[in-house]
Amino acid sequence: MLNKGNTKTQGNVGLGRCIAFATALGYVVSLPLNDAQAYDLIVDNGGKLLRVQVKTSRCLAESGGYRVDLKSSSVYTYKHFDTKLCDYLFVLT
Repeated sequence: MLNKGNTKTQGNVGLGRCIAFATALGYVVSLPLNDAQAYDLIVDNGGKLLRVQVKTSRCLAESGGYRVDLKSSSVYTYKHFDTKLCDYLFVLT
């Protein structure tokens, strides 16, 4: 499923899968209005609001696992993953 498209499309697939996963668990999912946050979505588990960062990978390592870059970049900056800024990491391979 991740073999087609560019990185933006790959990210959208990851976000959609995360939403489907959380919804199947009975959680309410909320999306931020922009992408300035360190998280991609908020999950309401009925008692707490949880910030979730979504990552995807199609880079198979020699060990048999997948390599996941825990940073994002733009033309001028890198954003590194910070455990203080989100509660969960969802990775789609």
